[in-house]
This record gives sequence, C-alpha cells and structure tokens, in this order.
Amino acid sequence: MIALACFSFLSGAVLAQRFIVLVLLPSIFLGALAVAVGGTAAGFDRWTTLLAVCIVIVTLQLGYLAGLLMRAIVVAARAARKARDAERKPRPQAA
Repeated sequence: MIALACFSFLSGAVLAQRFIVLVLLPSIFLGALAVAVGGTAAGFDRWTTLLAVCIVIVTLQLGYLAGLLMRAIVVAARAARKARDAERKPRPQAA
C-alpha cells in the first residue's frame, strides 16, 4: 500500500507540472479502475480493494497539490532571480 501511495503521489506531482486541474478526473478514474481490477484479480477482499482505491484517489490529489506548490515556488524563484539580475546590470550612462 505504501508503494501504491508513493507512486500515486508522484504521479499527481508530475501531472501538476504540465496540465491543468481537469486532468485529475480521467487520471483518478483510470487509477481507481486499475487498482480495483488489480485488487480483484489478486484475490483481495472488497474492503482492502476499496481502501487501496481510496488511497490512490487521495494521494493523487495531494500529489497534484504538492506539484502546484513546487511549480509556484520555482516560478517565484525565477522571478526574484530575474529582478535581482536586472538590478545588477549597469545602465548606460547618458552623455
């Protein structure tokens, strides 16, 4: 279950880097479907499979949120560096 949660979290973070929030709907559906089919095929009982599906859904969303925060931090750092570099550039002197 921990590996499933880690994979789902990282998948959400990767999705946040390139896509808008609407990508969560099909990814949640596909992830839940894959876990449900896999849990049923492996012979787990219903409650264990349902718990795994819930873990995938929640960690995918948390990963997406973490990815958004990461992207916001990177953008803010780039903007600060660009502003700092603009201050350091010598301005041409008027003659």
